Formats: sequence, structure tokens, C-alpha cells
Amino acid sequence: MRFRLPLLFAALLPAFATAEPAQVLNVYTHPSFAAEWGPGPAVKQAFEEQCECALNYTVLESGGDILQRLRLEGSSTSADVVLGLDTATMEAARQTGLLAPHTLTQNNLALPVDWQDDTFVPYDWGYFAFVYDTELLPEPPESLEELVNAPDDLKIIIQDPRTSTPASACCSGCTRFMAMTPTLNGSNSVARYWRPPRAGVTGIFHCS
Repeated sequence: MRFRLPLLFAALLPAFATAEPAQVLNVYTHPSFAAEWGPGPAVKQAFEEQCECALNYTVLESGGDILQRLRLEGSSTSADVVLGLDTATMEAARQTGLLAPHTLTQNNLALPVDWQDDTFVPYDWGYFAFVYDTELLPEPPESLEELVNAPDDLKIIIQDPRTSTPASACCSGCTRFMAMTPTLNGSNSVARYWRPPRAGVTGIFHCS
């Protein structure tokens, strides 16, 4: 059971192409990009070698936090680029009216879908998946049916969809799966199929 999720970047008005030498390019992004183990430091070094400017990261906890920061700051925002939004937040970000069209060619993007958008450019694409310990769970569920009928001792920890955009998008995907229940198993009752006992959610945690 996998859901695809692209990570996106977009430029704000005025577009960063107007930057002059010695200026600072401000990028709002998230921890997994800017951390020392992420791609951010290498991107910063390579970019500064070419642009004759300083690249500054403002690190916020998630794509949702980036969006809320833009909403609060409005036209006074110091961001030139936002990097780390996803399909769950892109339309709300577009509606702020702060984002500028890009002029990048998207014909060579290596994506499993045809992507054409004049504001957002995907820089990463991945799948939602369950992460598990292969020693504790040597034979994991291999289908939706096996997952929802798993033994009581199989517990699931999920991110909080109120603070995590991947969790929010994943919940949306799960909702679609629930709506597809009659097609998946021939049941005429979604509620009956998903009633307890099923694989239990043992905790919800905030994730930055």
C-alpha cells in the first residue's frame, strides 16, 4: 500500500532571477533538507560558487509550517524561494498570491506522472510506506487484507496529520482506500469491514 508524494519548490515575487551580486537568497525549507546529513549543505556550496550571492536557509518544521509562515508574513515575507511543499499544500500556497511563475523546462523530469505546472517544480518523488523492524516482524502483512486482519499484537505508530503534511496526505490516501472497500473485498459495508478488532494504532506523534 503505497502513495506517491512529490516535494516541490517555488519562487516568490519578485522572482529570484532578479538577484544582484552580493545579495542574499533566502530559502524557506524543512530540517531534512537543510540538516548536515541532507542535501542542503552541498546545494548551498555549489550554488554560492555560481551565483555570487549568499544562500540562507530558514528552517521550519514541515511543509505546513512553511505555508503558515507565508500566510502570516504575506507580501512582507523575506523568502525568495520555498522548498519542501508537497501536493497537500501546493494549492493553498498558490492561493496566497505570493508565488511567481518559473521559466524552467519540465520535459526531462524523471517522474511516474506527466507533470506540468508553471509555479511548482518537483525535486523529489517518493512513496508512503510502513517502516518496520525485520527482526521483530520477519513476515509483515503483504496486502491491505492482511494488514486490517493482523493479530492484536501488531501495533502502528503514525505521524500527527495536524502537524505533518506527509501524514495528512497519507490519511487522505487511507480515506480513499476505505471508500474503495466494496471494490477491494466485495463487502457492502465500509463500517463493518473496518470495525475492530483490526491492526491497532498505538500512538500518534508530532514529527518535524
